[in-house]
Amino acid sequence: MSPNQLLSTKVRDHILADLASLDIKSGQRYFTEAQLSSRYQVSRNTIRRAMGELENRGYLQRQRGRGSIILQIPGQSGAPPAPKQRPQPSANRVLASTNHRRLITLLPQWDDSTEGFYAAHVIHAMTATEDLRRYAIEIRHANDPLEFDDPSALTCFVIDPRGSMVQRLAALASAGARIVVATPSYPMYFALNLYDDSRPAVNQAVRRLAQAQHRSVGIIVHDLEHNDYRMALNGYLDACRELDLPIHPKGIIRCFDGGAKPVAGDFPLDTVRAWISTFAGGIHYLADAAREQKLNASQDLSIIGMDDPNDHYIGVLGQEISVIRSDPAAMAKTLGSCLNRWDDALRGQSIAIPMQYLDRQSIATPQNQTTQTRAY
Repeated sequence: MSPNQLLSTKVRDHILADLASLDIKSGQRYFTEAQLSSRYQVSRNTIRRAMGELENRGYLQRQRGRGSIILQIPGQSGAPPAPKQRPQPSANRVLASTNHRRLITLLPQWDDSTEGFYAAHVIHAMTATEDLRRYAIEIRHANDPLEFDDPSALTCFVIDPRGSMVQRLAALASAGARIVVATPSYPMYFALNLYDDSRPAVNQAVRRLAQAQHRSVGIIVHDLEHNDYRMALNGYLDACRELDLPIHPKGIIRCFDGGAKPVAGDFPLDTVRAWISTFAGGIHYLADAAREQKLNASQDLSIIGMDDPNDHYIGVLGQEISVIRSDPAAMAKTLGSCLNRWDDALRGQSIAIPMQYLDRQSIATPQNQTTQTRAY
């Protein structure tokens, strides 16, 4: 029996005991799914499974939008007996005692295939992590309500939290919930912050391009308000300084939400044929610029991406490209280790998880390249 089935069975039995002990009659309405979810501190899906079993056994009838109608009371004539229960605390306390084993995982708020790709791989790695086997992983979307009777028993793992979530998460943390965030824009003082450290991997990528005889390397970065892009830019600058590589005046292209998209003239492809793009959209910009400048992006440019769904790049460039990608297994292992030794001193701390650099098909010695000059 899976952890979710075990929990729904426990909820079902407590509802049966509740029906037998309350002063209620057949034909009356029972609590709604939302009320039961809040009362027992479990997800709506768990409540729905438990109520479905009770409906199948003839205790109640669920009506869409109206709640449930009680048909039979356990122990009364014609009704199956309520399950015998050993002496134990109230239903709320029993279920709350299992909450420390529930790991509520919030999916990214972004409507973005790359974020979904990342979240799916992290969750898959979590299910294979030994330190997390004691947890029932409960997946929710970032837009779902986070309201619980006893937040102190909760553990929440939030993937790529947005700024709009900070107030809700801070309120849960102040009530005692253990909050862990992955790849936040900025470290959160009330949570343990796990972030993918792109700085050394980007440094390695620049060195790889230099080994391929590129005398200058450009980078496309997204909004520097996010920690990911700041670290990537720092890794790029570190490598250029250490290798004494020139940075073209247009070698750093910044894109951000709401700003103007780069056009072909923004890319100095006559002198800079090696590029690192920190987000998938940058690959499109490079491909468009190459077409405008009568170049073949897959043959004339060497490109390294920092988003991993490589089938996306095949569609744009006709080939897989070298990538800097996160390590979901390391993220899950770090999460499990930290939860098993949790201490409130971890709140506000940051742990860096190195990203991986993978060589693929997209790096080549530059051809027909004009002389590159030092900018500064």
